[in-house]
Amino acid sequence: MIYGPLPDRLEYAILKIVAGSLDDHHQNDWDGWESEIGTLVPDGTRSELLAAFQRLWNGGNGALDLTKPDTVQSHGLNYSGDPADDEAFFFSGRFHAALTPAGRSYWSRLRVEKKKAAIGFSQA
Repeated sequence: MIYGPLPDRLEYAILKIVAGSLDDHHQNDWDGWESEIGTLVPDGTRSELLAAFQRLWNGGNGALDLTKPDTVQSHGLNYSGDPADDEAFFFSGRFHAALTPAGRSYWSRLRVEKKKAAIGFSQA
């Protein structure tokens, strides 16, 4: 179990799954992501999980690149960030999350902070 505020726990779980995958990227459909993340953060909701992916993407400048396969390439379509596209991107078929260079750095800092934590709470 991961401790702390729900948004932080969800981000940590997403990054743990992606960083633990081959070459720091992971692909699944929404149900698969929910299932994997739910083992680490059982109280997460669909809307909170979506918000966590969006925060980690951060306008294309965040910890994750989000892409979706098209008919030719496995990373053919980039996430647009447009709420009108969320249904088709996240909830229809598989999508891919990959750590960016900033994401690798962020993940390294988070892991160190978790190791320093006492009884599940980050030290100030």
